[in-house]
Amino acid sequence: MPRNRFEEAWQALVFAAVFLVMLAAAIFWLYNTFTLTAVEQRDIRQAEMARAALLRLQLDEETGLRGYLAPHRQTFLAPYISAVAQFPNALALAAASMRALDLPVDSLMRQRQINQRWLSSVARPSLAGHTTTSVQLNGKLLVDQFRAENDVTRAGLERLASEVDQAGERTLRRVIAILGAVALFVCLLLYMYTLRQSRLASALRAQRLAYENEKQIAEGLQHAFLQVHLPQPVNLGLHAMYVPAGTKGRVGGDWYDAFQLPDGRIVFSIGDVAGHGLEAAVTMSRVRQGLLSASVNEDDPAVVLARTSDVLMLQDDKMVTAICGYIDPASFRIRYATAGHPPPILVSGSKAAFLSYDGIPLGAFPSPDYRPFELTAPPNSLLVLYTDGVIEHKRNIVEGEQRLLRAAANAALDKQQNPAVAIHRRMFGSESAIDDVAILTIGFGRPSDRDEVTVQGLQTAST
Repeated sequence: MPRNRFEEAWQALVFAAVFLVMLAAAIFWLYNTFTLTAVEQRDIRQAEMARAALLRLQLDEETGLRGYLAPHRQTFLAPYISAVAQFPNALALAAASMRALDLPVDSLMRQRQINQRWLSSVARPSLAGHTTTSVQLNGKLLVDQFRAENDVTRAGLERLASEVDQAGERTLRRVIAILGAVALFVCLLLYMYTLRQSRLASALRAQRLAYENEKQIAEGLQHAFLQVHLPQPVNLGLHAMYVPAGTKGRVGGDWYDAFQLPDGRIVFSIGDVAGHGLEAAVTMSRVRQGLLSASVNEDDPAVVLARTSDVLMLQDDKMVTAICGYIDPASFRIRYATAGHPPPILVSGSKAAFLSYDGIPLGAFPSPDYRPFELTAPPNSLLVLYTDGVIEHKRNIVEGEQRLLRAAANAALDKQQNPAVAIHRRMFGSESAIDDVAILTIGFGRPSDRDEVTVQGLQTAST
């Protein structure tokens, strides 16, 4: 993953983690708040039920006693007896409920005292038959006091319930505010993300258009400078093959070239510019022009390469690997020099071998020193020149070199086809090349040959 995309992904991950932590904290707070509110409301309901039960028991005591005193039947005394038995537990439950809510229990203690006074001064004397008007009046007064104290307890619970309800409303408003803020924040993030994606899409469209323009220009330059018709000297057969990289959009700086000087000699060159694209294509055209200019009035290919390298250094161009040489069609004498390029191959009979080579790439260092090599090609031999895309196809250069030697030997034995095309077929088959491929072959002692050139799979021939 590119570094900028990795950083963007990391930033998004950190942001998402922070956002999730904040959201989890908010949800946890809301959950606790609602839970506490629900617990308080439950405790208030329990306390209210305990308060109401306490008042009901007091009233049951009174009504049970009155029901008994009229007919003096023991059956009517049952509510009184039951209420007296339940009153202590009901009082304890009410007190516990009030304490759980942090409310005072003073009114409950006073209710207990009133109940005890009622039992001692009203209920027991009445059951003993000492019912008087003063006893009845005292009983009514005590019951009214009990009611009043019970109302005090109820008022406290109502105030607390109101406070809890108000707190719940405040919490609800906070929840709505938080959800609104989160929604606004998410909308803002989505807007920023959409805006950024839109800008990135616009930038990518602009880059794609610029790239397509560069690609079209580079392809135009490359095709304009590719030599479709090769020279046709007697006793020599020149063939060429050029195929661009199979990777979409890659335009490189590979080239081959051959032309005949006025004295009859053939000047040939092949090379590869570092990189791809418009810049590589422009550099390729400069190198070809430099080699052409330097070779017209020169017979030493080493000097031609050195002059071309100096021109590249002045123009601060890319580094270039190349081979340049001269061939005498009459004597089959070959004189060539190499600049960091894979060695040429000479096929004689059924044997194919790499020729000598050395030298640094063009444009690598100022004032380079190149060494010329010289040999005489045997009749019916084949000179094979190529770019590194041929031997690097399988990502194993040593294996690629051995396969190329075999392909060159087989192509030289086949008299019926273009040797450059035959080599390409044996090396690649139906596969696409991962780099540009240029192949130039020169056959010796085959005057009936026609020069044929295959460019991008379209074969043309000149006779």
